Amino acid sequence: MLRLGASTEMVSKFYGLTHQEVALRRDVLGLPKRRGRHPVLSEEQDTLLWKRWHPQLKSRNVDLGNEAAMLELTLDLAEELCLPASVIWATLNSWIDQGLV
Repeated sequence: MLRLGASTEMVSKFYGLTHQEVALRRDVLGLPKRRGRHPVLSEEQDTLLWKRWHPQLKSRNVDLGNEAAMLELTLDLAEELCLPASVIWATLNSWIDQGLV
């Protein structure tokens, strides 16, 4: 999850780790220390993410309220598209909050 660019907040939420524990795991994995947020998606990346996410959401029959299933889909997309999981997670949640799905 950390290797795919998940934020400290995501790891804390799903695994109950403190910020210090997440930082230690990043260090053990040899991941660079991150400061601040990942950049937002370009319009092209945003469009590509939608074209990949929306069909998979339907084919996997994912309930938008099932955060574990949404996380799994987010991590799969992060790996497939080489985008940070935290950016994908934020984008998907924004689409859901806007009622685009």
